[in-house]
Amino acid sequence: MTDLELVKSAREGITKEKINDIIKITGLTQGEFGKYINLTTRAIQRKSLNDKLSTSISEKALLIFNLYGKGSQLFEGMEEFKEWMDTTNIALGNVKPKEYLDTFSGIEYLTEELGRIEHGFMV
Repeated sequence: MTDLELVKSAREGITKEKINDIIKITGLTQGEFGKYINLTTRAIQRKSLNDKLSTSISEKALLIFNLYGKGSQLFEGMEEFKEWMDTTNIALGNVKPKEYLDTFSGIEYLTEELGRIEHGFMV
């Protein structure tokens, strides 16, 4: 998804159905994903499949989706990227990379780290 497509989709709001798709792709639990986008599991469950989410929640969900897309390409597979996201990394402050998904700046930080890896600067 391009930056322009992301902005447009976020403004329109994505549906619970899209959230469910992103959860499946990322392998995150509904609770983890809800924590990262600031939406409780109960709030996600109460929504109907076609309910649209707010712009800020939609934007964060789409940024996470894009991050996982870029990561799966870079690591040559989604499972390999999920493993990287779920492994404590000393270079990232001795935490699992996925722990940065709760803020916009954390998602940006991980995107930048993927760029460094892509250019040969391993973390």
